[in-house]
Amino acid sequence: MRVGSASAKTIMRSLRRSGRVGRSLNFVVRHPMWLRCAFILSAVAPFAAAAAWPDPNVSYLFSTLKSTSKAVLPVSVSGVAEASGGELLLKFHVTNISSEPLSFGAWELPWGHPNSISYIALTTDGKVLPNAPVLYDLCCDTIANIVITPGMTLNGTYYLKRHLDEKPIPRDADLLIVWAWHVRTGDRGKVDRGIATGVAWLHTPD
Repeated sequence: MRVGSASAKTIMRSLRRSGRVGRSLNFVVRHPMWLRCAFILSAVAPFAAAAAWPDPNVSYLFSTLKSTSKAVLPVSVSGVAEASGGELLLKFHVTNISSEPLSFGAWELPWGHPNSISYIALTTDGKVLPNAPVLYDLCCDTIANIVITPGMTLNGTYYLKRHLDEKPIPRDADLLIVWAWHVRTGDRGKVDRGIATGVAWLHTPD
């Protein structure tokens, strides 16, 4: 499946001109639902066709966004994409911007589990790269919760190969990673806090 290649290339050029090489666009959505939808549509719509996308990865990303609550997020989240040691990575920074401690199950953090985030990877010609099936489950209820106090930041790395099929990934090429993290806190993630979203630029090794 392909989306508008001209717009994708324009976004890539804008990222390089703005000096955001190796950095995320740092979009953080902490507003009501209609603004969250506006954000993701503004990120993806420039290279979207008028017809509905058949790709299951894109469909799942949008279904995740539509299922969110309307609450303001208690965290600030950024994701920076980079290639290191042959790995394609998303490095996350999660900061508690609320006035109360927040408790997360380790698997609920963006890097804690293959399904912790939803994302798609786009090439400059508008192709959505296919995902690989996950054949394992890292979630374990015996792992202790992690508490983030107000103002505290946690850092972690998500390995894109957890879901991304590496064989079709082009070498020495630009990719656009659109991600969404469903923020859940409390015992076993019972408290729905909303969804954080972002867009990151990545250049693959040759």
